[in-house]
Amino acid sequence: MQKSQSNNELLDEDVRQVLSGDINRYANIVKAFEPLVRTVLCAMLPSHVCLEDLTQETFIIAYRRLSSYKTGTKLSAWICTIARNVGLNERKKYAREKEDPTDFGSEAEIWQEDMIVKAMNPAPAHILDALEDGIRQLGFQAQLIVNSFYFHGLTVRQVAADLKMSEGAVKVALFRARQDLASHFRTKGIFKD
Repeated sequence: MQKSQSNNELLDEDVRQVLSGDINRYANIVKAFEPLVRTVLCAMLPSHVCLEDLTQETFIIAYRRLSSYKTGTKLSAWICTIARNVGLNERKKYAREKEDPTDFGSEAEIWQEDMIVKAMNPAPAHILDALEDGIRQLGFQAQLIVNSFYFHGLTVRQVAADLKMSEGAVKVALFRARQDLASHFRTKGIFKD
């Protein structure tokens, strides 16, 4: 716990220094929370083509609103809230642009995404470790698909072409991987039924 407290104190000092004019210290904040922001956005977005842009947008908004952050509270929760709002706005935009806005995704997928987002706030390092461990436990092909889609920002079509699979097979593999990861999170105590 001491390490976590000192890390929070260091990040709070970075916030104070940025607010005092040392904008280069903001890089420490981005470095500390970029994986967390990407995870939150990946869990929420219907298409991960715009993941990089939305990650950047999250940190721009956080920078502009940094004076509203209260030092001594959890900076990770504050930034996750911003990322979640950016993700929700993108989902709304996506739904408006679709011809059939009710065809967004199954309730189960939306529930899983919400659970991942909720799990991000309490213990991000623990969650990321569990996610990494869960991905390692997937089969080789599922690992390739998950990494390509969620972490490299490839579309389903691009993943299918790269792996010489049908798009449907990639979608099924992603769905099953999400189910396996959710199950793994439950066994680790991150998700509760």
